[in-house]
Amino acid sequence: GPKNPAGGSQLLGPFAGPTVHNYQLDCSNVSGSGGDAMTVNIQPPAPPGLPTNPNPPHTSTGVSIFADLSWTSGAGATNHDVYFGNCPAPAFAGNTNVPQWLLPVLNYNTQYCWQVVEKNAGGSTPGPVWNFTTQLPPPPACAISASSPVILLGQSVTLTWDCTLPPSPPVTTTAITAVPPPNIGPVPVSGNQVVTPSQSTTYTVTATNVGGSGSASVTVNVYVPKIIEVAPEL
Repeated sequence: GPKNPAGGSQLLGPFAGPTVHNYQLDCSNVSGSGGDAMTVNIQPPAPPGLPTNPNPPHTSTGVSIFADLSWTSGAGATNHDVYFGNCPAPAFAGNTNVPQWLLPVLNYNTQYCWQVVEKNAGGSTPGPVWNFTTQLPPPPACAISASSPVILLGQSVTLTWDCTLPPSPPVTTTAITAVPPPNIGPVPVSGNQVVTPSQSTTYTVTATNVGGSGSASVTVNVYVPKIIEVAPEL
């Protein structure tokens, strides 16, 4: 547009490269007109730097299944492609303008890999592939009960147990021990069984998964009836 005929300046931009801008200056007075032209080449920025400071830290273990991803952006990065999933080649998860990524609830005791590709108008810079392993699952939670906590010698009682929580990962072993013996031994993860103890006995069910062991106990008290001798009347 029209400018001060005596001269001047004007700030243009900012421009995102690569672009080329051509400018034409035309001047005129009563004696005629003249002009000048200028071409400005805008170069693209340098590609961004590498991402750093991954969280969860690289090769960390025991990471919460509720973890999310964050990192320090590479210098000059304007957005970030995030890859997440199975190792060693995580799948593309999406693009974000901030250096963090929200995850769904993860699986227990699982290794995950992730990678950030830093991006700007000058290009892309792939970061290293990082990995972490989630926490072990909680051990099984067991419960056991007896149909009657007190019986007479010679009577039977039904034990009922359940060690199915949490449902994942699966229980690998389940057994019932007795104090005093004999033990019942390996049993299903849940069920019931009739026992006839000869004395007061504590039964303990123990279940194991990759996260550890859980147990519960119940005591069955056995009473021996007393026999009172009565002398006959003479």
